[in-house]
Amino acid sequence: MAVTDTEVMGWVEEQLQDNPEVTVDELFEGAKILKPDVAELNKRQFHARYPLQVKRRAQRAAAAEAAAEAAPAPEAAPAPAPARSATTTDAEVMSWVEGQLKDNPDVSVNELIEGAVKLNAGIAELTKRQFHARYPLQVKRAARRAADAAAGIKPRRRRRRKPAAPAPEPAPTPAPEPEPAPEPAPVADAPAPAAEAAPAGIDREAVRKMMFDFAADITAAEGTSGVVKVLAVLDDYIDRIG
Repeated sequence: MAVTDTEVMGWVEEQLQDNPEVTVDELFEGAKILKPDVAELNKRQFHARYPLQVKRRAQRAAAAEAAAEAAPAPEAAPAPAPARSATTTDAEVMSWVEGQLKDNPDVSVNELIEGAVKLNAGIAELTKRQFHARYPLQVKRAARRAADAAAGIKPRRRRRRKPAAPAPEPAPTPAPEPEPAPEPAPVADAPAPAAEAAPAGIDREAVRKMMFDFAADITAAEGTSGVVKVLAVLDDYIDRIG
């Protein structure tokens, strides 16, 4: 008849009770004789699954016994408490996973799931990813935060996103440019004044025509730039007199 895992655990517990100094190698060799499947484990995995669990269970039992002895005797016997479920609590599973990772940081998620299911059968309903996110990942994050705090490293803060800039207001529609003023109607030539009233050497007719052309161009100019262009060629108008 094949030896069960529970029987191997019981055998290891007996060996440790008889000789607390027994080595892991001696326990490993004896367990492989009882259950050949144990040979598939390495030494570290065997220690985490059997001797370490036996020692922890003994420590918890001793601590509970010491606490019970230290507690004052009740005056009256309390009412019997309701029977507790044999299922390990979530906190206990977390503590167990934490211990496994401390003893063997390279332990695989599959090995942790296998051991956790034995503690709490409900864990079998979780997927491998869910189990990893709930237990090993949380333990590793807590350890990293503790190490950072010990080293004086402050936790990183996520940068807040800046609010989006408001959309630019639409540019105002430019006002339509005014239509150019119509050219002034030609003015009838006034009768020439007496020859004696005009300074010598000045062609009054040429001056009058130049001034009319200049006034017409200024009036037809569009905006300030147009006026500047007319003024820039002022010498051309003066040259017309000659």
